[in-house]
Amino acid sequence: MELGPPSSSTNSNSPIPPLVPTPPAEVFIRTMASDLQSLRASGGVRPKSERIVLSKPAENEQPRISWLASKNIEVKWLFVAGGAILMLGALLVYGFNRFSVPFPFGGGLSGAVATSTAAEEELAFATSSVPQERPSLQKGIFRKPLDRSASFIAAQVAQNITELKTPVQRLREALEALPAPSASSTLVEMLPIGESGEPVSLSEYFTLLDLDVFNSGFLATHFEGRFGMFVYRDKKGWWPGYVLALKPGENWLFLKEEMAALEESPNLSNFFLTAPGSPKSNFLDARIGDVSAREILWADGRFIYGWFRGYLVLSTSQAGLEAVLPRL
Repeated sequence: MELGPPSSSTNSNSPIPPLVPTPPAEVFIRTMASDLQSLRASGGVRPKSERIVLSKPAENEQPRISWLASKNIEVKWLFVAGGAILMLGALLVYGFNRFSVPFPFGGGLSGAVATSTAAEEELAFATSSVPQERPSLQKGIFRKPLDRSASFIAAQVAQNITELKTPVQRLREALEALPAPSASSTLVEMLPIGESGEPVSLSEYFTLLDLDVFNSGFLATHFEGRFGMFVYRDKKGWWPGYVLALKPGENWLFLKEEMAALEESPNLSNFFLTAPGSPKSNFLDARIGDVSAREILWADGRFIYGWFRGYLVLSTSQAGLEAVLPRL
């Protein structure tokens, strides 16, 4: 097929496009041979392959533990054993002192300490000008000692006419025998005892002084036999009060109905050492600090009671009640 001249309809002045495209620019292809040639030209050395042989451990070979690791394990067990020995020793010492068990090598550390402490307390009480530092007579009731302390025989079988005294008369005699206080007011702890010197129980004492203001059996059922007795003295006279401890497991919130019998009792005036006169009101709500209480006013006194720090406190003086609360 022959190519003829361009058609006459084509403009003779326009350029004629090439029939074959121009070849592309030279392309360089990188190969391993070219890389080796370039490496030699730059002064390098041709790399060589080497065979690496890995050694396998013997089947019966045991893993090695470093000396430091083994020592750490030994030190750890030494600490554990030492701590166990110290704890055992502390428990033995506590047991000997807690239960007054004699030490196996003689001596008796607990007894020696107790004797020395008791002797020091007696010496301090005898020589001090402030005898109120004597410990509480009823342990567990008063955490801090009162200003003074004394005991009196509340239960005694009269052997002759001179012993025909009521418990209230013996209480007054014991209070009057105390040294005159240097302050305008004082707080005395009294311990009612029997003929043999043992403390009188709560139920027995309330019966002896005709203080049965609760229903029969109420005190013995819900309260411990031990109780605290305090007497507050001011310029007007002596004002007794009592601190009653609930038995373990008892809750005063469940005793409100039975406590109501107290406010209806005709024996409330027996709490006073001197006749308080006639009541001026019925029981009213009162507050001692942030604690609710109940009180009744008399012509010459008042009777107030409430639950404070888990104790039932009965008092013939508000000032005496407020003075004894920090000691509980």
